[in-house]
Amino acid sequence: MLRCKGAWFLVLGLCLPTACNEAKFDGKDSKAKKVAKPGAPAAVPSAPVASGGLATVGGRVSVVYDIDLPEAAPIAGTFSEHYRSIDLGLPPGVPTPFGCITAIPGQSESILVGGGANSPEGKLYKVAIRRDGLGHIAGFDGQAEEIAPAPYNDGGCVFLTPDLLLMSKWPVHQLALVSLATKSVVGSVALLNVGIPTAGQAANESSAAIAVIPGASPPGSRIKIMTWPSGRMFEAQVSIESGLVISNVVESGVLATVGPEGIAYVPPGSPGIVGTAAIVAEWSRGAIAVYQTDAQGVLNPESRQEVLQLKGAEGAYFDPISGDFLFSTFGNGAAERIVGLRGFARTPGESNFTVFDGSAFVDLDGNGTLSANDPSAVVNIAGLFQISGVPAGDWNVGLEVRSAHSISTPLSGSVPVSVVPSGVHAGIDFKVQPK
Repeated sequence: MLRCKGAWFLVLGLCLPTACNEAKFDGKDSKAKKVAKPGAPAAVPSAPVASGGLATVGGRVSVVYDIDLPEAAPIAGTFSEHYRSIDLGLPPGVPTPFGCITAIPGQSESILVGGGANSPEGKLYKVAIRRDGLGHIAGFDGQAEEIAPAPYNDGGCVFLTPDLLLMSKWPVHQLALVSLATKSVVGSVALLNVGIPTAGQAANESSAAIAVIPGASPPGSRIKIMTWPSGRMFEAQVSIESGLVISNVVESGVLATVGPEGIAYVPPGSPGIVGTAAIVAEWSRGAIAVYQTDAQGVLNPESRQEVLQLKGAEGAYFDPISGDFLFSTFGNGAAERIVGLRGFARTPGESNFTVFDGSAFVDLDGNGTLSANDPSAVVNIAGLFQISGVPAGDWNVGLEVRSAHSISTPLSGSVPVSVVPSGVHAGIDFKVQPK
């Protein structure tokens, strides 16, 4: 388990693009499963432009708190402009391997984690969480509490009501309905009987990832089902009025070679993601990836964009308070832990936390404030900024703060930078604190 020492800073993030080696998948483990907001366009600077062309200056803004959470994995490509990964470590008291992750609707101070995944002794555990001053999940608080049986729990689980949780069961190829009130499994459906066969598929083919499809009428009435290891995708109707009933199953494609173990639909308005999309924990490929979807929630396999690489990716849950995407790792050579991915849009009306709002700028006229001709960029929700159109020269980078925060580092309020023609200058670091 990774631990942090000393004073810490909740870093809203700088994750520069990093080349990642392709994860190799060579089968299941011995358990028979997987062991800125871009700113407004910068004004044309009045300073002379070097013949080599304009440069780019980038960095981050961090809100000061008590702990420095480590990065879980580098963010890939342009996603690094908006997102950063956080290693939250092991939730105390939850037996490995981990299965699905979710939270009881309306309970913002805890999450649920499937423990003892893929075994008949699997259970659901309630884990108290700590949040920072921006609402991000920043760690666990105390020992987990066992709250319900969850035999064969896997990467997929979703609440259909505040009491009833639908979960996938691997390798028995079933969906089960768990009641938190009675602490029991109150319904189960064999997917072979509703049109999701396993004949002719890979060994151990079974249901794995599930999600509620947004926009269905009535809400929560349609679900996405994905199988492991083949990655077949299905949409189905779900009803719990007379026990658990799965009907009207339609196959909608396949995510070949990725081995999906978690899926969640991306909150609208998340930066760097165009249109509607879903995020998938790809256990076999060792990655988290985003896929474009149509209005019915059907994924386009050709639209895959990799966000990060991390072996054993399992489960998928968006926290409505912070927008944090949570998943776990399960075997496959990975150290088992819970991982957060920050930068996604928050659910409107769910958060009362003050988010940093401001712009970084290159002070061309030397007056210490953001002027009309200063190149600038809005600091995005992950705390990142990238200023383009910067001429060569020695400048100060400043920070215009519009939220209830003050600059704590550097004390001068600005960072000097020597800009070369057509260069890319990263690593500008500001720290702010709530007033």
